[in-house]
Amino acid sequence: MKKFKKPILSAVVFFSTLIVLSVWYATWNNTMTTVWTGSGLTANSWNAMVDNINDLSSRSWWLNWLASYYTAWNVGIGTTSPSSKLHISGSDTGVGIFGTTRSKMNLWTTNQPGWQIEVWDATGNQNAGDLGFIESWVAARLVLAKGGNVGIWTTAPAEKLQVNGNILAANNTSIWIHPTYPTFSAWWRKWSDYSMLTDWIGTYINAPSAGGGVYLRVANADRMIIYSNWNAWLAGTLTQASDIRLKKEISQIENPLEKISQLEGVTYFWKDNTKDAKRQIGVIAQDVEKVFPETVNTDEKWMKSVAYGNLVAPLIEAIKELKSQNDKLEERIRLLENK
Repeated sequence: MKKFKKPILSAVVFFSTLIVLSVWYATWNNTMTTVWTGSGLTANSWNAMVDNINDLSSRSWWLNWLASYYTAWNVGIGTTSPSSKLHISGSDTGVGIFGTTRSKMNLWTTNQPGWQIEVWDATGNQNAGDLGFIESWVAARLVLAKGGNVGIWTTAPAEKLQVNGNILAANNTSIWIHPTYPTFSAWWRKWSDYSMLTDWIGTYINAPSAGGGVYLRVANADRMIIYSNWNAWLAGTLTQASDIRLKKEISQIENPLEKISQLEGVTYFWKDNTKDAKRQIGVIAQDVEKVFPETVNTDEKWMKSVAYGNLVAPLIEAIKELKSQNDKLEERIRLLENK
């Protein structure tokens, strides 16, 4: 340890001598004012010390002729009357943080739950401008307008949120829309946990009364309506892809008449009171599934539905089979009558 004491002592003596000589030289040349601080730090003594420091450091605090001042524990740059803890004034004022790797600025509050940013204009009016994040000092990429609207890739957002460009929503995503009416909502959601029961994506509408629904319009004219009672209306025809070029392994339906005879047409009412309260006509999905499983679909909640349109094909073949049988009977009757 002793072998380090001599170099350390030499360094202390060297730097102390350098400081003393610098102060003596500045005083001897009348470039530094003596400042007495025995009676406490005042604004005048602080400014005098700042001037001395500026002289000793090649006036780095006086770049562009902007000085720093102290007034009642407020610090001002470019102003002699700072009104806050740090007051920066100038025709082109900014705060820059530059580094060779990364730069950051941390903001902390000690007695408040958060912090706020206010934009003032040159005459002192509050909330008189926009707050923006600018790329390369040219184009604003994110703007918080003075009226409260937020714009991304636009400097003049017309709504609460305006995005000029694409939006990417990843992972478990929900987008909710809640108008003024508290019981109305619409949302888009995608969720996946690698389970069939919870892996889904879709758009959901919740209307407060039975008069709501989903309306698709073109040129202010209804094209499709899904009513809140689950009935739907379509202005036109509903078609399904049926081109032979899209199909393979085509074969005739076997025993169509026998299979159709196993189905039972029924009338019924929905248990759900929100659906159409009128008497319905249809078939039972479980019965149809036993005969034509291709026409029955089962969702993630194990609820079954029937593609009624797909029953047209076996009905066509059943009618053809029935006609063939009828033609044969008519021929037998004709032969018997001619005997």
